Amino acid sequence: MQAVRLLDPTRASFVGKLVEEGQAGRRARDVAMTVLGLLLNLGAFGGNLEGVRAASLAYFGKEPTRLSRRRQHCSSRSRARPSG
Repeated sequence: MQAVRLLDPTRASFVGKLVEEGQAGRRARDVAMTVLGLLLNLGAFGGNLEGVRAASLAYFGKEPTRLSRRRQHCSSRSRARPSG
């Protein structure tokens, strides 16, 4: 909420606090979705595979949107671990 207050100062009131809280929640969701998108598109999936699409094509020969739920789950769990 402090970042929201600095970016968009409003009058200190109960309503102003509610507005700040709503804006902070939206910004937090935006950041979380950005990080998730980066992990899915750039994350290592074993060997030299980077991103969900590359892993899906290499492992299953299909676009990620064409995979069954079971294979989607399998590919999401196959991310390479940072330590090895």
